Order: sequence, then structure tokens, then C-alpha cells
Amino acid sequence: MPARKFTSRLDGIACLYEITQAIHVTLDLRKSLYKVLDLLSDHLGIISL
Repeated sequence: MPARKFTSRLDGIACLYEITQAIHVTLDLRKSLYKVLDLLSDHLGIISL
């Protein structure tokens, strides 16, 4: 497995782990959703305005 593919896969797994943590931290679904969207935008390199 090439190093870049391995690193990309690890980044994806780390992102999924952070998302699961964000979902389980609070019962407020709105807060969880915003945190998940922030994590995804950071992971994908999307600039939020």
C-alpha cells in the first residue's frame, strides 16, 4: 500500500472518530450537527464564511 493512500486512510479514520465523539458529547442534535459539519469542512479543506 503506498504511503499516501495509507495516510489518507488514517486521516479518514481519525475524522470519523472525531465525528463520533462530537455526536456523543451532547444530546443537543443541533450542536452535534454543527460540530460534525465543522469537522467535515476542516477535513475536506472547505473554507467556511
